[in-house]
Amino acid sequence: MSQPWKQLTQQPWSEMAGTAAMALALALAIDYGLVLAAGAWPVVASALMALAQVGVFMLFGVGLGLGALAVYCGERLFPQICLNTGSLWTLVACLGLELGVLGLLPLPILLVKFDQLVVMGAIVGIFWKGRRYWRY
Repeated sequence: MSQPWKQLTQQPWSEMAGTAAMALALALAIDYGLVLAAGAWPVVASALMALAQVGVFMLFGVGLGLGALAVYCGERLFPQICLNTGSLWTLVACLGLELGVLGLLPLPILLVKFDQLVVMGAIVGIFWKGRRYWRY
């Protein structure tokens, strides 16, 4: 018989929180760079406005990239952690919590926000990039 509480408490929460924070910081740096570039160059602003026409796909794609980036950061920052399905779900929880906290801060963000499409894209991105860790 499995013990879900024991499995939950034995997950690498601090490492996954650091991984999610690093991925979110990288994504926010790219996002803020786009905001600055859109203010400086009208060509970038018009390109972002053209991409806004496919907003649903763009937000899902941002989440997908954020989730894949989080797994990549986890592989590189904490190679001693054995990634498995449970630790991937831990990463989903940490990334979702950090996106929620980010939504409370008054930051000039364009794409990386606490949105249903971004969160769903992050879940798909985490399990798409981490599919080799599903069975272990």
